[in-house]
Amino acid sequence: MFRFGQAQRRCLYHGEIPKDLMDFDAEVEMYLDGEKNVITVPSIIHVPTGLPHCPLNFKRIGNPIMFPEIMRTESYERKMPDK
Repeated sequence: MFRFGQAQRRCLYHGEIPKDLMDFDAEVEMYLDGEKNVITVPSIIHVPTGLPHCPLNFKRIGNPIMFPEIMRTESYERKMPDK
């Protein structure tokens, strides 16, 4: 299922240990506008407003990872696309 963002966002993928955020041992698939992107290194992904994104598939996780999301918006309201 695709999500349509109402605000631009940054999705971060990095290692879980604060002293070594570059310790990233995983393979994550993130779809942006229907195109599969494979993440295998620490990354910051920019998702512009309105760009269809997801699904997010964690194919392999060797060590714990973190993936916080930062949205630039004054408010947030979730809307599901019409089918």
